Amino acid sequence: MFLAFVLLSLWKVSPLLPPGRFWAEEGTYFAPAIWSAPGLEGLRFLFQGHLQLVTNLLVWLAGQVPLAVAPAVTTLGTLALQWGAAALLVFPARRLGLSAGGCALVLAAMLMITPSEVWANATNAHFHTAVIAGLLLALPCGSRGEQGARLALLALCGFSGVPANFLGPFFLLRALLERDRARGAEAAVLLLTASVQLVLIMLNRDAVTGRDFALEASLLLVPLAKIAAYPLLDGIALDWSLARLTDLRDGDLRLIWLPLLLLLPHAALGWAAWRQGNLAALLMLATAFFSAILSTFLALGSPEEYLTVPSAAARYYHAPLVFLVLAAALVAGRQPAPWLFLALLCWFLHPVTGLFYLLGLALRRIWAPAAAVVAGLWLLVFLQQLPMPVVGPAWAPALAAREGNIVAIWPTGWEIALPPGY
Repeated sequence: MFLAFVLLSLWKVSPLLPPGRFWAEEGTYFAPAIWSAPGLEGLRFLFQGHLQLVTNLLVWLAGQVPLAVAPAVTTLGTLALQWGAAALLVFPARRLGLSAGGCALVLAAMLMITPSEVWANATNAHFHTAVIAGLLLALPCGSRGEQGARLALLALCGFSGVPANFLGPFFLLRALLERDRARGAEAAVLLLTASVQLVLIMLNRDAVTGRDFALEASLLLVPLAKIAAYPLLDGIALDWSLARLTDLRDGDLRLIWLPLLLLLPHAALGWAAWRQGNLAALLMLATAFFSAILSTFLALGSPEEYLTVPSAAARYYHAPLVFLVLAAALVAGRQPAPWLFLALLCWFLHPVTGLFYLLGLALRRIWAPAAAVVAGLWLLVFLQQLPMPVVGPAWAPALAAREGNIVAIWPTGWEIALPPGY
């Protein structure tokens, strides 16, 4: 199963290889600053006032190889990080309580619902470290030796951007509920990294640009629409949902039923997890919404755009959507046949969760015809996303055509200013 994920991911990124590509900020901001710093000082580079250690490390390593192959380091390095997240799901799947079918569903979600801009670039590595932190939250604690590795991995995740730190309160909650010292240590690590990142942002707040720290209550509606409709229906359902939410935001309270409708499948999923005593599923469901809401409030760009542009800030919903599908897979693996009705309800009201929830039930041979129909629809959508689109110049021609020290990178319109000597 893990090998299949690796092969499909390689197919997805095949337009990038060889030799890879630099994506947006990793080329425009990270590379010039890190490559021009002496020794290892570049690893301390702060982007938007905070530390992204994995991104810094990958970009620094790219600066240690010939420029002709430098993008391969960030592209393949981030892809390896994504493989690491998949391995953390597949190999301890039994400890997590996932069946083989449920595990396959979450891997499929990682492949299918991930926006292309998140794939295989160091700029967005922090979204994959958030997924890794979420999997550690769901997994039971292991041996004492394993615990040291978990703590180190959580520290790396916490110092590699903001998203993983959103999970700190849930690590603390699980530690309190289970009265587990190992969980408490994990919570302490993430709360520490969150505090450090917050202090860094406060000390370097003048460097934080392009962000609106919006506290507008209507923005709470955006995660509901985006989690419910993006991207399974190719933006159609999301266009409709955002249009209704814009009307609601403008004061048309007759549409208050819409967010409540979008919440019904989540509420049903939460109720099922509660009845099962499935703490991991409940935490994944809560984490999905909490991180989606915080991402919306703290996202780069204008929050106004999120109510009108379906694809806006899609990258911020990568980890929340994976957590949501994981919650559905954890619940579906324990459901008896009568819950098929709930699965069908989820399918009609909530495309993403319903799809994977219904597949989870169908893979247990509860309803084989439903599995065939829904799996066929899923496969059509999935195959449309492979391989990922080309949205920028190939590295070798761009490097040959550079003007002075300026080289064009992905996506079109972005550039990297090479430091002296490159």
